[in-house]
Amino acid sequence: MQIAVCDDEKVYLDCLSRKIKACFKEFEIEISLDKYLNAVSFLEQHNQNPYDVVFLDILMPEMNGLDVANRIRNLSEKTIIIFITTENHLVYESFDYRPFNFIPKDLDIFDQKLRSVIGKLMFFLQTSKTLCFDLPYGEIGKVTVGDIIYICSRSNYIDIICKSNVMLKIRSTIDNISGMLPEQHFARTHNRIIVNLNHIQRIDYPNHIVYLTDSNQAEISRRYKNSLAEKYKKFIRETT
Repeated sequence: MQIAVCDDEKVYLDCLSRKIKACFKEFEIEISLDKYLNAVSFLEQHNQNPYDVVFLDILMPEMNGLDVANRIRNLSEKTIIIFITTENHLVYESFDYRPFNFIPKDLDIFDQKLRSVIGKLMFFLQTSKTLCFDLPYGEIGKVTVGDIIYICSRSNYIDIICKSNVMLKIRSTIDNISGMLPEQHFARTHNRIIVNLNHIQRIDYPNHIVYLTDSNQAEISRRYKNSLAEKYKKFIRETT
């Protein structure tokens, strides 16, 4: 993942860059990070090789962060913009540029907010991925990871149950499908069932049932009861 940090205060730029690297390392995500003290040098590089994620100070001389964001958006909608600011009132002015989130320049809450934003960023990127599957008669099925509610193995076939009552039936194994999914967001509840943790509505441990989106239910086996509980608690901590 290619990341840029743009801030006109060198001390803060260096500090922020160190913290970003440490946070992504904690999430076990490899990144390449470039630092910029002014918007002009950042835009020169970004226009040639667009960054995936930009941490952008709003208040800068020569060209402020909102003007920079406008130029980023003129080039692409794909770049993720995260604003850094001491002026909360400017947050509202930034909405036209569709930022992903904001981090206040407040040392008391900065580390906590940074970790929260990066956690949400990882969730967004992983659940936005599209998976492709071979269907009968040479057709290709596509599904967004975040739309998958649960996956169930039935003999030599896999049922992928998605939002809005969409279902794909493919010839595969539960282990093959498991290897295609972001591990942090999916969990086994049974030898033949994988659920999307984000679609869990309630877990009824005494009755061994997971209640899911769109009135779906999944069975919990004794083997996976404890691992499901631990994984779901961790998921909630990292995404809220």
